[in-house]
Amino acid sequence: MQKTLGWIMLLAGMSLLLISQVFSFATVIYATPALTIYPSFPSGTLSSPTLLKVGAKYYLEAYLTVLDVGSLTLKQVTITGTGYSLVVSLTWSHTVNYDKIAAWWTTPVLPEGTLLTFAWHVEAGTYKADATSYGKIGGPIGKFYINGQEANIDSVFTVSSPTLTFSFKCTQLGDLIASVWIMVECDTPYVDQKVPMTETTVDTEWTGTYTLPSRGTYSIVGYISYAGQTFRLMSVFSNFDSEFQLPSAGFKLNMLQIFGLASTGIGLLLIFTDKTRAKKR
Repeated sequence: MQKTLGWIMLLAGMSLLLISQVFSFATVIYATPALTIYPSFPSGTLSSPTLLKVGAKYYLEAYLTVLDVGSLTLKQVTITGTGYSLVVSLTWSHTVNYDKIAAWWTTPVLPEGTLLTFAWHVEAGTYKADATSYGKIGGPIGKFYINGQEANIDSVFTVSSPTLTFSFKCTQLGDLIASVWIMVECDTPYVDQKVPMTETTVDTEWTGTYTLPSRGTYSIVGYISYAGQTFRLMSVFSNFDSEFQLPSAGFKLNMLQIFGLASTGIGLLLIFTDKTRAKKR
């Protein structure tokens, strides 16, 4: 009886595997586009632009996902604002975890409050990608620190303790700042937490702490507000016992193949265990 059942399972499994090859099945995968731009500096939005100091030299930077598209043939950012327009050619670099386009740029002499649009564009063969970020001239200037270390545009913090300490040190027009806070965000586990920071030194320093709920890769974004507007001054990743990786492709089976393999395996197991019992008799 067991041997018969085993042969039935084996034949059923092989049939399912054969059917999965003969008939056409559509598999829909919702995945990251082959070529995508993620502006890192400036990373501000239209409603929350990155503050820029006149005459300061900044490292314009954006991260990329580049999936089987070949070499980049065009990589640039077009910067425009009232009375200003410039196309900056970017260099392309590759590391184990990500691709990056970047270039040095000096903020022009423009009136305080001038909004600048950064239109990022890359091409690789027939593939193209665009992204937009925003910066604004003037206002308070300062730096954020995480666990005592400066959080610059390249920062990826890997920590073994879930408690993070934040500080913001203002070097220009601190008296204009109304509030300072951190946004901690994560997809898995889902976190979208605002962390208000306390002014510990008048017009100069703000501090705060936050304890991560579990292991994962978190986005840490620092904001200040003044003159009724919000400005983003920091955007980094913090890994709590986790590694930052871009999505990768893998080997996938459809449902018929999965059931076919399972049925084949069970059938073989039943047949061989029946033969083993027969020999012992």
